[in-house]
Amino acid sequence: MTMHKLRALNYEMLPHPPYSLDLSPTDFHFFKHLSNFLNEKTFRNRTNVEDTVLEFINTRTLDFYQKGIRKPVSRWQKFIESNGSYFD
Repeated sequence: MTMHKLRALNYEMLPHPPYSLDLSPTDFHFFKHLSNFLNEKTFRNRTNVEDTVLEFINTRTLDFYQKGIRKPVSRWQKFIESNGSYFD
């Protein structure tokens, strides 16, 4: 439904994979949660979209943003300790 409406409004949709190693891990953290927040919401206009995204941003705690920044550091450390072996 949302994709149909975006097309009807002639919004340009850029491809964005759900996960890619070349994307910033902090972007992945933020947009994964934003996507969940926006799930099944409907918007009447661009202002409604902007207000909803701002609501998401303003209602996240400092801890939310800190976790998004710290999580990659933890994964990088695991990678170093694994000597390049696969880890989960």
